[in-house]
Amino acid sequence: MKQSDFIIRAMQPEEYPLLREFLYQAIFLPEGTVPPSRSVIDLPELQIYIADFGTRFGDYCLVAEVNGKIAGAAWSRIMVDYGHIDKDTPSLAISLLPGYRGQGIGTKLLSNLLSLLHEKGFPQVSLSVQKQNPAFRLYKRAGFQIVEEKGTEYLMLLKYPCLEIRLAQAQDIDAWMELVERVKDSFPGLETQEALNAHKTTVLHFIKNTSAICAVKENHIVGTLLFSREDGVLCFLAVDPAHRRQHIAQQMISFMLTQMDAHKDITVSTYREGDPNGIAARALYKSLGFSAGKLTKEFDYPVQEFVLKR
Repeated sequence: MKQSDFIIRAMQPEEYPLLREFLYQAIFLPEGTVPPSRSVIDLPELQIYIADFGTRFGDYCLVAEVNGKIAGAAWSRIMVDYGHIDKDTPSLAISLLPGYRGQGIGTKLLSNLLSLLHEKGFPQVSLSVQKQNPAFRLYKRAGFQIVEEKGTEYLMLLKYPCLEIRLAQAQDIDAWMELVERVKDSFPGLETQEALNAHKTTVLHFIKNTSAICAVKENHIVGTLLFSREDGVLCFLAVDPAHRRQHIAQQMISFMLTQMDAHKDITVSTYREGDPNGIAARALYKSLGFSAGKLTKEFDYPVQEFVLKR
């Protein structure tokens, strides 16, 4: 089945009762095994997967919809189940209705749910799978590793790449500028090579003054930030498009605040209200306590100042 033949979306609260059937379909039955009664779902060790779903921290569910029918579901919950690691790690469950298996739907559901949990800030995800279950290969391909064998089952864990937030160093400049090249179209004033060269000089100056921050994941710079202690200004902030919605900007700003005068207000300029380029940035600053301030221009582009009162 082509990806265009189905859509992945969040399960709506009124659809949560469907998890009962998906939990039943998730029960692995070796060939020749007689299926249990559906009342097996009422056992306490299975009810923990779905009881009062949506009311707990860590409850997330995505569904695959085919021609208006929900054909698959992937959900997470922090619970003491077969896939339990610790009180902070969500466990996963994936289920497809008969007739929709082996068509790539489960792979896409898993990928999207893992991305969602990463965006929510979880450092790792666990699951339990029976050794004979073909889904074991899917989990291996997704990056899960066996951490324990429990009889006929594997306890598996996926750890997301660690993010390091630190002050940038001179040797980071090439990787820094590679990121700037990827995002330059979003920053007025970086349109020409001359402007990029000037930005590079500026970055090196900020690095020398220990006023440049980078976010590093798997030895790649995925976020950059420049700030001025003297003026109390967040001067530049960029995140690699492939790594957005992972709270990288928030973490860099939090690190920046530890480097600034705790009693000095912080200002930043971003797009004005109504500019489609500024939707995410304005929402970010507001979520961190910045308030909209005066309207101005930078590089002849209309912007608005945001202020964090300290």
